[in-house]
Amino acid sequence: MKETIRVRFAPSPTGFMHLGNIRAALMNYLFAQKHNGTFVLRIEDTDQKRNLEEARLKIMHDLAWLGLTCNEGPDVGGDYGPYLQSQRAGVYQEKLQELISMGSVYRCFCTHEELEQKRKEQIAAKLPPRYDRTCLNYSQEQIEDLLKQNKKFIWRLKLDEHKIIEIKDCARETITFDMHNFSDPALTRQDGTCTFIFANFVDDVLMKITHVIRGEDHISNTAIQAALYDAFDFKIPVFWHLPIICNTQGQKLSKRDFGFTLNDLKEAGFTHEAIANYLAIIGASFENEIQSLDEIIKSFDLDHVRASGTIKYDFEKLTWINHQWLQKISLEDLVNRAKLFVYDAFEQSK
Repeated sequence: MKETIRVRFAPSPTGFMHLGNIRAALMNYLFAQKHNGTFVLRIEDTDQKRNLEEARLKIMHDLAWLGLTCNEGPDVGGDYGPYLQSQRAGVYQEKLQELISMGSVYRCFCTHEELEQKRKEQIAAKLPPRYDRTCLNYSQEQIEDLLKQNKKFIWRLKLDEHKIIEIKDCARETITFDMHNFSDPALTRQDGTCTFIFANFVDDVLMKITHVIRGEDHISNTAIQAALYDAFDFKIPVFWHLPIICNTQGQKLSKRDFGFTLNDLKEAGFTHEAIANYLAIIGASFENEIQSLDEIIKSFDLDHVRASGTIKYDFEKLTWINHQWLQKISLEDLVNRAKLFVYDAFEQSK
């Protein structure tokens, strides 16, 4: 029986969506549509200090504005919810207890200050900054004594230093991770909540995600998540690490670059058709560059997408594509869209 493709877009509601976020969402959507799969929206709001309810609602609004319809998510439901990580704490604790029972994790009582000092010393000694496993060697008596003192702790995954883990990657075919080169990752915070890496892994497993499509800046996270799949003896999903979008100087796109956020482009009058069209074709090869989402889905092919490296954000090209779409839109539709800008300008002038 052929496996049903399930992908997810899992942003953190901590601010405006930038072009890297949008492109990741777009590629997940196109991949799911191409293979008659399921596109899941999951909001990763475990860091309560940084989460913004307004940002969460705006993410869902922006996706709808771009035409990236989710099959499952906070606003549409689904069989694998809830789709807000803040509502899934019990699920994470269950998986953590399984790791504790397997002896695959240990308590780390090191303070932030102690860890930072060790990191500085390692860098000064020209060693890779890595947790030295101090707490792994504590005896049961030492642990119980520290617990009696109400010392705060986190849970760390005990990596197998001798393990070599391989993953399948759509861009690079195979990526190999030598666990000797990685630190034992934190799975929880001192307040007991779970970290991004652990919650992300648990949700991908329980939501039956088959393909993880995200930026290549997540490759180090992928190594740890692959180790978690290995610890549970679960099947590792296929990954696709997308090239990073850079400015014309070859530097990672930042807030200083106009168009970094979707909001920049929306306020400047760029159409949703043009933005989606542009992000779908950069780093790819298309004979016909001006295409609707439906047309892109039909012509979408992984072989046409750049595998690795960086992609330069070409504002002039985006402007040209937007001009082509303005010519394609009906006069009535164009007038209705223009009315919104006139209304906003009027409201701001009051």
